[in-house]
Amino acid sequence: MTPEKVEFETDEGFGHKARIGLIVLETDQTVEAEMRQIRIPGVDWYHSRIPNDSEVTPTTLTDMKQRLPIAASLLPEEFSFDAIGYCCTSAATLIGEEAVAEAIQSSHPGVPCSNPITAAVASFQALEVTRISVLTPYTAEVTAPIIDFFNDSGLEVEKVASFLEPSDYVVARI
Repeated sequence: MTPEKVEFETDEGFGHKARIGLIVLETDQTVEAEMRQIRIPGVDWYHSRIPNDSEVTPTTLTDMKQRLPIAASLLPEEFSFDAIGYCCTSAATLIGEEAVAEAIQSSHPGVPCSNPITAAVASFQALEVTRISVLTPYTAEVTAPIIDFFNDSGLEVEKVASFLEPSDYVVARI
C-alpha cells in the first residue's frame, strides 16, 4: 500500500524572534540551566558541547582552539543563528577574540559571536566603568591573562583575587 501525500503547513518554528547558539564546555554545569531561566517569548537557545580537559591550565584551554570549529558545526547552519557565544571566559581570553570568532564563523559565516570576557568589557564600556576588581576561580597562571585583557581593553584593574582552583569540575560549581 502506497501512502497518500497529505498537505501541510509550517509555523514560524522555535526562536522566530531570535535563535542564539551557545558552545558550552563538556564539564559545564550551569550555562544551560541559567539560559532556561531566561524566558523571552520567541527567543530560543541552542547548545553544542566542546570537549575540554578537567584541569584548567593555559595549555588545556588553548587546546580547545582546534575543537571550536567542530563544536560550532554541530549548531545547524539551517537554524540561521542571530548570534553564537562561546561560554568560556578563560579559553576565549587565551585563544583570542578574533580566533574564537573565526572558528565559529567557519561554520556560521557572518553570524555575530561573543564570549564572556568580550561581553564583560562591552558592558563596562556601556556603563562607563573604568576601574574594576577581578575575582576568578582560576589558578594564577590562568588569571594573569584575564587581568592583562582587561588592562589592554582600557580598564584599570584595582584588585585581583582568586580561589586558585585547577579543577574545572570544581570551578563550575564555585
